[in-house]
Amino acid sequence: MLSIVRKADEAFYGGFDITTDPEDTYDHVVTLVRVVDNLRERYAIFEIEDADGEVDRVRLDADNTSVKFGPAEMHLVGVHVYGISGGRDHLGVRIAIDAPQEYRIVRDDAKRKV
Repeated sequence: MLSIVRKADEAFYGGFDITTDPEDTYDHVVTLVRVVDNLRERYAIFEIEDADGEVDRVRLDADNTSVKFGPAEMHLVGVHVYGISGGRDHLGVRIAIDAPQEYRIVRDDAKRKV
């Protein structure tokens, strides 16, 4: 299982044939759209787009902690504050991804070649 942290508007690509251009070769792209952490609610909204352009919007929270897409399953591990800037918290989530070894995961901000 792979564990990564994403903040709002950050994404990761998943696929069996990911190349150095993951935007063109993904099977799925998962984007963290919104994170809410206040006294009443704690949840994250994700958009999961497949290679055909179909998009599903998913809310993960304490009652619904995982979602399956293709051969992978994503689990919400936690919502965290990752620093404060300009008086605002920067919220992010830690997620765990369970997928076959052949299914590669690449962050949208990855610096290395695939």
